[in-house]
Amino acid sequence: MSAQPLTLVAYETSKTQRNYVILLSALLVLISLITLPFGNTKGAEIPAFIPAVMSTIICFDFITLFVLFNQFRVKRSPAVLVLSAAYLFSALITIPFLLTFPKLFSETGLWHATIQSSPWIYNMGRAGFPVIILIYVWVENRFKNVQLNVRDARRWSAIIMLAVVIVAGLMTLYATYFSESLPIIFEQGNYSPLYEDVVGPGNIVINFIALVALMMKTRGKNVTNLWLIVAILASLLDVLLTYFSGARYSYGWYMAKVNSFMSSNILLAMLIFEFNRLYYNTTELYHHLLERNELVAAKERAESANLAKSEFLASMSHEIRTPMNAIIGMADLLYETELTEEQKTYVEVFRKSGNNLLNLINDILDLSKVEAGHLELEEVDFNLEELIEKTLEILAIRAHGKKLELLSYVAPDISKSICGDPDRLRQVLFNLIGNAIKFTDAGEIVVRVKKDPEHPEMTLVSVSDTGIGIHPSKLGAIFDLFTQGDSSVTRKYGGTGLGLTICKRIVEKMDGEIWVESEVGKGSTFFFRVKLVESGGQLDALPRQEQRLQGLKTLVVDDNSTNRFIVREMLIKYGLEITEAESGREGLEELKRAREAGTPYALLLVDCLMPEMSGFEMIESLQTVCTEKKPVIMMLTSDDQSSNIKRCKELGVNYYMIKPVKKQRLLEAILQAAAPAVNRAELSANVTEWKQEPRQLRILLVEDNEDNQLLFRSYLKKTSHHIDLAENGEIASKKVQESEYDLVFMDMQMPVMDGYTATKLIRAREREKSLRPVPIIALTAHVLKEDMQKCLDCGCTDYLTKPIYKQSLLSFIQLFAEGNYRGPVQQLER
Repeated sequence: MSAQPLTLVAYETSKTQRNYVILLSALLVLISLITLPFGNTKGAEIPAFIPAVMSTIICFDFITLFVLFNQFRVKRSPAVLVLSAAYLFSALITIPFLLTFPKLFSETGLWHATIQSSPWIYNMGRAGFPVIILIYVWVENRFKNVQLNVRDARRWSAIIMLAVVIVAGLMTLYATYFSESLPIIFEQGNYSPLYEDVVGPGNIVINFIALVALMMKTRGKNVTNLWLIVAILASLLDVLLTYFSGARYSYGWYMAKVNSFMSSNILLAMLIFEFNRLYYNTTELYHHLLERNELVAAKERAESANLAKSEFLASMSHEIRTPMNAIIGMADLLYETELTEEQKTYVEVFRKSGNNLLNLINDILDLSKVEAGHLELEEVDFNLEELIEKTLEILAIRAHGKKLELLSYVAPDISKSICGDPDRLRQVLFNLIGNAIKFTDAGEIVVRVKKDPEHPEMTLVSVSDTGIGIHPSKLGAIFDLFTQGDSSVTRKYGGTGLGLTICKRIVEKMDGEIWVESEVGKGSTFFFRVKLVESGGQLDALPRQEQRLQGLKTLVVDDNSTNRFIVREMLIKYGLEITEAESGREGLEELKRAREAGTPYALLLVDCLMPEMSGFEMIESLQTVCTEKKPVIMMLTSDDQSSNIKRCKELGVNYYMIKPVKKQRLLEAILQAAAPAVNRAELSANVTEWKQEPRQLRILLVEDNEDNQLLFRSYLKKTSHHIDLAENGEIASKKVQESEYDLVFMDMQMPVMDGYTATKLIRAREREKSLRPVPIIALTAHVLKEDMQKCLDCGCTDYLTKPIYKQSLLSFIQLFAEGNYRGPVQQLER
């Protein structure tokens, strides 16, 4: 068995993969052929098209470069180094093409560019990329089984990458500052005869030769070469359509740039999707080596392979997440600036695509751990009802954005104090509820927890929605890898089909079972049963004050019957006398009837958003019904708008609570309302609007990446917080010693001194001088649990995983500014 580490560049292809490549290639050719007759037809001139497409190509080329170079570091193959150089060249030559494109940054482009600059740079790039691919094919055949030693690998990587930078720089210099000496290939909006006779055909021939060489010499024997064939085919179609279209902004020209986009990102997409299979087979190799029961040397090789696999996982996560942090963050910041509707559409595509890619990476990492059998379940005490409420609270914003009711019900006979793994249980709930929100456009989503009638020792959890439903023929495969209801669902709603697979593996790991019942057009209910052991602890935070609620006359007004049922079940066991009304008018009539009978209501719980008469309209009308003493009024709403909060104050509403309402919070509010010593003015202070003014913080950001420095400062520029920068851990430790900071954000992977070492130094100095420990928050691209624990073990107060979103960061800082930080919390809860 070979001792060389497995990598995607050495991974053999399957028949299914080859069929996918044939299908995609045929599709690209077919679309290009359909476009060809209309190639010269002038289309609409979209100024933002070139910046959008070229910026995406640059980002994807750099990410592909990082991934391929990481493969080179593992395999140290000369061919992989040359392939990395090809994508470095593509990215570097695309940047000047974008900057010299006419009428974007100036009339003829930047850097003294003329009308000839961008066409020449484009053609240099379209010729240079296949030339490097030809070199790659030759190197792969000539040095097929060569593995460089570490020293040679470093030396040759520096030489080749520097050579690519110099070549791309000279091409750009010649095409800009010396463009007047270049032959004319573009004039009056069209390509010249020189291009049509020499340059264009030459580009076509070079790309065609590269395509043939790839097909003949490599025969697509590994996954990288197989998908590289598609990339070169897209490049060939790009130059063909450019040659036959002739003019900018024609249909052929637009399709050529789409092919250029495909040429850039197809290999990156393959690397990400094939990564999971590579990881699984690497793990299989590890287990196979153990099962062979070799001598100590064989066991050591197996352990070494397992270590390499873990490092590969961590490296892949870091290499992809670090640039993704800048891409997603800058897209969010750009969206907040003044843009046209068309520009907003393009930026929204970047944001959505970046988040989808990030979710895919997270799912693949999770699935890889489950598939490899490395998923370890914890056994800790936790409050089941609180876990469900917090999960719903996180997802409430998405649900309320679609005007959906998000509700939960935990049966009274379910123990609240449970021993198990709250993180994995939360992950299953998060996936199921998230899917329900995604596939539901109107109605409600309800989470129910009760004893399983068929297996009394098990707990049955269900997530019901009123969404699109699943066809009966698809129910059997819905938990399989990369499976969704049908292809139209994938196109409309997106997703990879990994979430339910992960849920199934986690539930089975917990000795449980998961299944689904659904009806098309009416909705779906996902069930799972698991064995949750009572811990014996007492987690109910309420003191013995329930007797104060006995006989408290309460009216619940809500048009949603499920919501009324849940509120009633929450409160009825505490002795409240509960009456229900399903509309504002019915509620007013009941209040009037009770007042006339001499048994007025002491507490009114009213939904804000009801048809016919809203909660606000009902409370306004309440002035005529209750002319003397009004009941304590609690407004329940799915909307957190400040205008609603202001209106609550004006109408004398005592409590304003955002759904889904937590049982603990509701009971505490009712207990306070029932206390004789608490007057109405004090009760009104619980309306959501009143908060203590946060203090200004002095923050130190320790980050070596300039893009992430800019992103972080941009996130905080509209706040009152003061921020200092440190480029590495050594500088940071000195700054913390010289100045006093309220908060330190520490990147863990840096040159000179990493975040782990810097944090240990700071903590040692604090212990030595008996100083107050400064909160240090680790910023890491690693998402494995052992990596996060490593951050806490070295002395970090908490951690944030990249990419870091603006709202999550600001909310996190707000906890410190308001003095509400209570210790490390799960990433999911942010």
